[in-house]
Amino acid sequence: REVQNSYILLLDASENLVNYNSCCSASIDYNRRFGNEEYATNSIFNYLMIKENATDWLSNDLEIDEKEAQFYSSSKYRKCYRSLAVFVIKAPQNTNAKGLLTFDSEKPNLFVEKECREIMGFIAHCLFEIINETYYVQK
Repeated sequence: REVQNSYILLLDASENLVNYNSCCSASIDYNRRFGNEEYATNSIFNYLMIKENATDWLSNDLEIDEKEAQFYSSSKYRKCYRSLAVFVIKAPQNTNAKGLLTFDSEKPNLFVEKECREIMGFIAHCLFEIINETYYVQK
């Protein structure tokens, strides 16, 4: 299934976004105020882009994480998927995220944490290297 959304990062509230619950609340508040007509919000995208030294987030059941206020997304995406893994694209020694790489599935209980973190984290690192190399070649 293809579901496309443009997402907004809640950077203006970044000093208050210290954990999954606060990011979830901020995303819900944003959606209540503005809806998702133009931009959807995703609490995990906000958390990983703002939180220093964050590297990844995995969920094998998004319904459970929503009920526990660990995850929220206002996008149509949420109705289609049950498992989600998100990895930060950044230099290993740097704390600033350059982007996010997501893996998802319609099925719950898809990801084995150790293997996912090693393999998908490596892919995210390789993407950083490609992005970084492309930037310097164009410059």
